Amino acid sequence: MATDPIHDPIRHLSAMMSQLVRQNQALAGHVDRLVTGLGDLSKDMRVGFRAVDSKLDGFRTEMNDRFDALRTEMNDRLDAQRAEMNERFRAVGMRFDEVDERLSRFEDGMRELHSDLLRLQSDILTAQQSALEAHLRLDEGSKGGEGPAP
Repeated sequence: MATDPIHDPIRHLSAMMSQLVRQNQALAGHVDRLVTGLGDLSKDMRVGFRAVDSKLDGFRTEMNDRFDALRTEMNDRLDAQRAEMNERFRAVGMRFDEVDERLSRFEDGMRELHSDLLRLQSDILTAQQSALEAHLRLDEGSKGGEGPAP
């Protein structure tokens, strides 16, 4: 006699337990695949993070090298400009020294000229005074009865 599983509680319980075991195994397989997938994802993320970190380190190093090169180039250019400006200032300073020397010589020449003019004026005044004295002597000589000397 075939027993209907619905009427036989043990068989019914046994069938339900078998179904639960199959579902549990399927769920365990899904969970296992999920855990494996998460583990692989975690590993891939770590590898990715390491790769990105490595690339960032490389990029950082490259940028630091470029900045160092730019800083060096800028400092070299500034040093060259500073040297050029110093050279120009030295040249201008030398030119000012030459002009100052010329002005000093010109001033010395003007002082000598002024001194010469004062001596000339003094000599002219002395000559005028001598001429006046001679004229006075002549006038006194002609009033005193003396004539001019031949």
